[in-house]
Order: sequence, then structure tokens, then C-alpha cells
Amino acid sequence: MNTKYDSLYDAWNNMKQRCLRPGHKGFHRYGGRGITICNQWLQSYENFRQDMLPLWQKGLQLDRIDNNRNYEPSNCRWATRSENMKNTSRAAQIQSRFPGVSYCNGKWRICAPRLVFTTEEEAYAAYLKVAEFMQTLV
Repeated sequence: MNTKYDSLYDAWNNMKQRCLRPGHKGFHRYGGRGITICNQWLQSYENFRQDMLPLWQKGLQLDRIDNNRNYEPSNCRWATRSENMKNTSRAAQIQSRFPGVSYCNGKWRICAPRLVFTTEEEAYAAYLKVAEFMQTLV
């Protein structure tokens, strides 16, 4: 087997381990959540390779487009590590109805714009105004 096929085989095998082996360190995020593998890929590495090889590029990782759906041709792609990390159940965030508001680690937060000032004095004056305003919220 050449390196390309080794990488594809590793992706296929790792997918199976995450979904089927309760002892796998990531099982609770895959098989433990009910994520399964389509019968076509489960039965044969060759089927997986036939579907996924045309899209494969070195350095990419197998990624499910919808993180709550199964491993199947219509829901899988190759993604960079960065893209893959953003597409996880842990990365999913509750969406706010309001601009500038986000929910992270169990708390609502504001996303303040980055303010740029010409002088240090202007920046400090703005800081004091924000600090004073923050006191009114507590």
C-alpha cells in the first residue's frame, strides 16, 4: 500500500474505532452519542475508498459536515485540522438573538469591538469610561 492509501485506511479504521469500540478514548463523542457508519462503508474499506478518494488531499482529515449525523457519503468531507476542530459538538455554541452577544462555557458574553486610539491618554480615558460603566452592571 502506498502512503495515500495508508492515510485513507487509517481514516476509515479510526472512524470505525470511534463508533464501534466502547473502549476507544473518543467513543463517548461518537458511538456513545449514537453516531453510526453507513452499511456500505462498514462492510468494506474499498467502498469507503471509492467514495472518498476522489476528494482526498494530503494533510486533510475525515470530517462529518453535520456533527449530529452519521458517517455516510452525503455527510462526509475532507477538512483541514482547523476546520475539523471548529466542527465539533464541543465547539457548537448557543446562538444569541442579539448582535455582539455570544454564549461560551455556560455564560453569556459581549463581544466588544476593538477600539483603537491615537494616544495612550485617549485609550486610558476610554478604559476609565468602560470601567465606570461596568460598575453600574454589578
